[in-house]
Amino acid sequence: MRAAVFGLGYVGSVMTAALADAGHSVVGVDVQPDRVALLAGGGSPVIEPGVPEAIAAGAGAGRITATADVADAIAGADLSFICVGTPPTPDGSLDVSRVEAVCATIGAALADRTGPAHAVVIRSTVMPGTTERCLGILAEASGRAPGDAFTLAVNPEFLREGVGMSDFVSAPFTLIGCREEAWAAPLAELYGFIEAPVAVTSPGVAELLKTVCNAWHATKVSFANEVGRLCGELAVDPHELMRLFVRDERLNLSASYLTPGFAYGGSCLPKDVEALGHLARHLHVELPIIQAVPRSNERHIDRAFAAIEASGCDSIGFLGLSFKAGTDDLRGSPLLTLVQRCLGRGLRVRVYDPNVQVASLVGSNRDYALSLIRRLDDLLVTDPADLGADLYVLGHGTVEMAAAARALPADVTVLDLVRAVEPEELQARYLGLAW
Repeated sequence: MRAAVFGLGYVGSVMTAALADAGHSVVGVDVQPDRVALLAGGGSPVIEPGVPEAIAAGAGAGRITATADVADAIAGADLSFICVGTPPTPDGSLDVSRVEAVCATIGAALADRTGPAHAVVIRSTVMPGTTERCLGILAEASGRAPGDAFTLAVNPEFLREGVGMSDFVSAPFTLIGCREEAWAAPLAELYGFIEAPVAVTSPGVAELLKTVCNAWHATKVSFANEVGRLCGELAVDPHELMRLFVRDERLNLSASYLTPGFAYGGSCLPKDVEALGHLARHLHVELPIIQAVPRSNERHIDRAFAAIEASGCDSIGFLGLSFKAGTDDLRGSPLLTLVQRCLGRGLRVRVYDPNVQVASLVGSNRDYALSLIRRLDDLLVTDPADLGADLYVLGHGTVEMAAAARALPADVTVLDLVRAVEPEELQARYLGLAW
């Protein structure tokens, strides 16, 4: 296939090299004449292992050319990749003006195009909403409707400097975000040489995933450094500690705990996070991430309570009370905290949790529960049908609780804290906590 690559910085240069190395034809486009001349002569605009060799070979074989003429670049191209920079602005947002400018230029060049729709692909890092705006820019500049002369997809890159070529061909998946699934077909065909599954999703998910991944990577670096600072004050070897930490691929390095839902609770997580924070304060060591975790968790509980208040409902039925399903442990349960707050606002509350019976609670579990709600037994029902509420808070994602939510009538509302059901499964009105 033939691709036009707009922007010959790091991303564009690696892409040009990788596509040409796979046998595709690439024309590089840039507003800087020196970059165009360099690429046209078989030189690499960037220093990156494997890129200069691949560009030299591709140019020598006639698979890589370069131009500053947009119309000429896309005339024979199947796809156009926008790889221009999106630098930060003073307020921290991304400056996408170059992306929009390239879209306007491509759109104008497509005004009189005939034949199959030209696939325009945003490779630059952008925020949600950019693709939709660029669809409008392309349509206005071309005078054509999306799907006619052009399609638009967002295809973020996940390249690390120093191993960009390797990352390009060994990606965990190829991510394509577009309005119409059929618009992903040219990209999937182009990337056929990459042994990775193709994930087609909405533009918003594709636009946001890149920055979320980088935020997670930055968090991991900072978390490990916080552990190191704490260990340094205790004469504990942080490298040995973290070598053991990463050996746990069931919980520590896995998908566990990375599903958006409700707040954490229980007797372990709150206690241990607070203990680390206390230790850090005692040692006069700053651990901003670890010490902020309880506050972040509290904000999530606040969000759930705000949703309950915003519903305007006076009677609330809770489907689940313990800190997680399958246990009667109420210690640190964010659901118990929500119930307490609702009672404090004078709301009528009833709770169904088949595992919780006040008479069976013992020790610190009983003491904790009754310290928050002294007459807890009066709130519990033995059948979800007896909740009789206007708003149902779905706090456990069990089969039983999901079935109870699906059985609710159309004149009530379900606030789903754990993504146990999908809106289309319910007769009742659906509210998600963060979705």
